[in-house]
Amino acid sequence: MYPLISQIIELLDRQKFDESRLSVLNELSAYLLGEIQEGKIPKVNFICTHNSRRSVLAQTWMTVLAGSFNLKVKSFSGGTEVTEVNKRVIYSLRRMGFSVISDELELNSNYEITFSDSLEPIICFSKLFSDEVNPSVGFLAVMTCGSADENCPIVPGAERRLPIKYEDPKKFDDSPLESLMYDARSIEIAAELYYVLFNVKSDL
Repeated sequence: MYPLISQIIELLDRQKFDESRLSVLNELSAYLLGEIQEGKIPKVNFICTHNSRRSVLAQTWMTVLAGSFNLKVKSFSGGTEVTEVNKRVIYSLRRMGFSVISDELELNSNYEITFSDSLEPIICFSKLFSDEVNPSVGFLAVMTCGSADENCPIVPGAERRLPIKYEDPKKFDDSPLESLMYDARSIEIAAELYYVLFNVKSDL
């Protein structure tokens, strides 16, 4: 694990979050634990409208933290529309210590997000939740934004569906708070997923 990412992970258990969210986070822990206890590798698809911000951050941190806890969990992301991964998310990940390279396409670039020299990078690009790179059956759909949650009440192939929604940092785009708020959203997502995976590891 790259040093700065490791330092961030060490501090995640000190992050505070709204206790009203504990119920749904505990549901996510229970799902992952149940799958692992049944000898399966859990698959989680994080879904937001454009697959450009929150779902990308959630996929990235779930992958990183599962590796940190030595848990086999497969993490994916998708949207209800295809746009592109927002570059502000990429800038934020780089500030957190990730190495990110792009194929530099004009539209909807593929990003290779690396967090360890010994683990496979995460490949991200904006796509539908039903894209062929994502699981089509036997997965948990986590809805990370209100729009996707409302407009996609049924996710075909999903075993379960959980709304774990985050505020969109988009509203701070091009403002003096842009970097601060993107980093804050990233840490918020990381802290909640740390809580989820810590509970899974503790109960195994």
